[in-house]
Amino acid sequence: DYGCGQALASLAFIDYLQQFVNCEQITLQLHLVEPSQTTLTLAARAVTAMASRISAATYVHEHHGSLADFLQNSSLNVADEDCVLHLLSNVLDIAAVQTQIPTLAAQIAATAGKQLILGVGPKYSNHTQGLELLKRALTGVRVKQDVAKFAVASEIYSIKNHHWEQTQAVGTMMGLCYHNAAQDEPLPKAA
Repeated sequence: DYGCGQALASLAFIDYLQQFVNCEQITLQLHLVEPSQTTLTLAARAVTAMASRISAATYVHEHHGSLADFLQNSSLNVADEDCVLHLLSNVLDIAAVQTQIPTLAAQIAATAGKQLILGVGPKYSNHTQGLELLKRALTGVRVKQDVAKFAVASEIYSIKNHHWEQTQAVGTMMGLCYHNAAQDEPLPKAA
């Protein structure tokens, strides 16, 4: 979970697993990458608490620093039977992250096994640009969900009007499969 912030992408993934996947035979190695130590500590606590709801063996690894630091100092050692899920939530619009996309793509290409890359964020032009940069940087990628706009019902509190308001959160997303992940066995369904 690159630039994890409060780890919303990891928390959403764990929530998905809890609802739809039998996790008894799954081991999760969650890597949270965040430049703010305070935010990283809070994110790790939230992910650890949420992961206690599922039966998977879960290990949370905290990486304090920028995406550039993480890519320079880390390598993914993945067995062929493993699946790596790269989560990029609300970070691809950041210029410093966009400059690291070629390095990230090279690390993904150098990693064995099945990989899924999920990018999501607000509907900013820079975010769509980041999604497109990532897609172009990865050669041999299968596009599972191309760059698409989405809207979900949302509530925000209006400080000016002193009440909750119904609205829509609008964003863009993309899902990519690497090393033919889409043709492999699906995860076991929850009972």
